[in-house]
Amino acid sequence: MTEFGGIGRTGTLCSGILYCFGAVLTPLMDKHPWITKWGPTLGTIICSASCLAAGYSSKVGKLHDLIIRMICRMFTYLIALATYIVTRLDVRIWGLITLVLPFWRNGASAFGLVYPPVLEWSLKKYGSAITYRAFAVFWLVVILPMIPFFHGRLPMAHRRNPQNLFMSRYLKRPLFWAFMLVTLIQSLAFFVPSLYMPAYATIKGLPGGMVLALYSGASIFGQLLVGTISDHFDSSWLIGITSMCSGISILGLWGHCNGFPMLASFAVIYGLSAGGFSCLWQRFAMLVAPSEPKAGNLISFFATSRGIANVLTGPIAGALVQNSSSAVQGYQTLVYYSGTLMLISSIGVGIRVLYTTKENL
Repeated sequence: MTEFGGIGRTGTLCSGILYCFGAVLTPLMDKHPWITKWGPTLGTIICSASCLAAGYSSKVGKLHDLIIRMICRMFTYLIALATYIVTRLDVRIWGLITLVLPFWRNGASAFGLVYPPVLEWSLKKYGSAITYRAFAVFWLVVILPMIPFFHGRLPMAHRRNPQNLFMSRYLKRPLFWAFMLVTLIQSLAFFVPSLYMPAYATIKGLPGGMVLALYSGASIFGQLLVGTISDHFDSSWLIGITSMCSGISILGLWGHCNGFPMLASFAVIYGLSAGGFSCLWQRFAMLVAPSEPKAGNLISFFATSRGIANVLTGPIAGALVQNSSSAVQGYQTLVYYSGTLMLISSIGVGIRVLYTTKENL
């Protein structure tokens, strides 16, 4: 179990850092639009270089440190730019539009559907060194040529607006902090299943990559569903429904898993219910700052809340597993921890008392 805990902490630290940097990069891109043009190119090159260097690294500690620092820089540029571009599109369909944001943040996209089995196969057949080098080539040959097509709706000269670069008045509202708290609690539970499902499947002799791919594929439809519905229904109800379904699936399916069919069912149901929560962030922003043209900038703060939870998830979950008497007992503890927190986050449905739905939706 020790090796899984170390890997888990590395992964959550990397993704947690990139979540948190959005709150810094978003106002910088407002002030310096040139970042949106050159940032992704620089980030892609850095990511490729990190994978290439990792392929020649022989020390695990230095390898993890290198991957964390360089890949975080790459994805920070890309994700912050995706948020910046999307939040300047048509406000009437923000829920549908922002379903693309979790594709970047969570990896729960078509790429996430293919990536786990391919990575698992490559690691088994060629080892980590060759796999890292192959991904370095992939970033340069496949991703880098796509970057010039990734741009906003308006020309760069029309994007800058010196006013309202920092919306401090909105950050003081109780409604904003209520959404931040719900996001934090939900995120403390959200990452545990996706982080430990592959390891759990491996211990049971099941294909971990396939289980993770099922979760990623289901998340695509979950994001489409929640993103579309949020354009027509109150977001607070969606908080309650998605969190309740996620918590029940964790406690009822993952907690009593006895084979691949049940674990696969859990991966699909959990992906459908939990995968779309971050599609609600744009609606949260609209409720906090309904008359603010740049309300979408608040998304980066909700992402920071998730990033904090992501960084904490690795050490907390690792400690719960390692301090258990057996592997089975350790995973059962994770089930109770994540399932309970997910059910607690469903009380976010009560946030509706802090705003008037008729005036803000």
